[in-house]
Amino acid sequence: MFMGRTVLVTGSSGFIGRHVAHYFSRKNIPVVGLDRNPSDNSVVVDLKDTSKLAEIFRKYRPYCLIHLASELVSVPESVLHPEKSDRDVTIAKNLFSIAAASGTGQIIFASSAHIYGNPDSIPTSETAPIRILSPYGKSKYAIERELEHIAKTGKITKTIVRYFNVYGPGQTTRTHAAIPTIISRAVSGKNIVIRDGYQTRDFVYVEDVAEANYRAYTMKAGGVYNIASGTKTSIRSLVEMVETLHKQPLRIQYKTRHAHDIFQSLADISYAQENLKWTPRTGLMDGLRKTYTYYETIVRHQKETALSSSS
Repeated sequence: MFMGRTVLVTGSSGFIGRHVAHYFSRKNIPVVGLDRNPSDNSVVVDLKDTSKLAEIFRKYRPYCLIHLASELVSVPESVLHPEKSDRDVTIAKNLFSIAAASGTGQIIFASSAHIYGNPDSIPTSETAPIRILSPYGKSKYAIERELEHIAKTGKITKTIVRYFNVYGPGQTTRTHAAIPTIISRAVSGKNIVIRDGYQTRDFVYVEDVAEANYRAYTMKAGGVYNIASGTKTSIRSLVEMVETLHKQPLRIQYKTRHAHDIFQSLADISYAQENLKWTPRTGLMDGLRKTYTYYETIVRHQKETALSSSS
């Protein structure tokens, strides 16, 4: 079995970070997690604390840094608090500089399909024009450029993974993402607000995302990669799929789309398939079923806790 050198994962207690860290651990890769919140195998640190970060890099000497942490949980939050986007850029710049100075060999940065905005054509390849619609997208692209600058030293392999719509068990509803919002409200018996519903998304299961990071690491693959399913699904079709799992109609209220919302989204994943030897394994219905079960369990536990507290 492949035995690799230490990987440092920022945002390791977050939704994607937990899955990435666990995936690498299952592959016998030494993982050190960094997060503001304590979790298994993590070091609690504020990424704005550059002295502490430098100390951590000196101690663990990671070969690879996977940067997932962000002060933002959603695009709408970035519109309300653009200063958080600016802080993300500053944090990444300092983090990359410390990594380079410590001899880190590879940096994998979790970017986003939001930098493409509303593309001229789909599927969208990595060479598509950059069209920023929100502070969130602006910060992701600025961090990409910071990494490109650091990588010009020739000592670091630069890997940028542009995630499309990642979903799966453990995702917080605070992201305002379609899947956790629809499913969590469905199992709770609440009304669901849908913005238009005709917009399409490219949903990719979180375990497939974790595998893409692993492939990039083991192959030491530099470059920019779309990480997605390569299949588009409208939000209205998504609702129908969740209704199938829920076994009864959902209570939907349709409203107008936000101005910063992307209408059509579909990735060309051929570059990742060719160069990372990666293809997503989880079909949308299978992934939704696992995610539905996760939220169903949480809601059931909440109800049981409430009943025991009131008795």
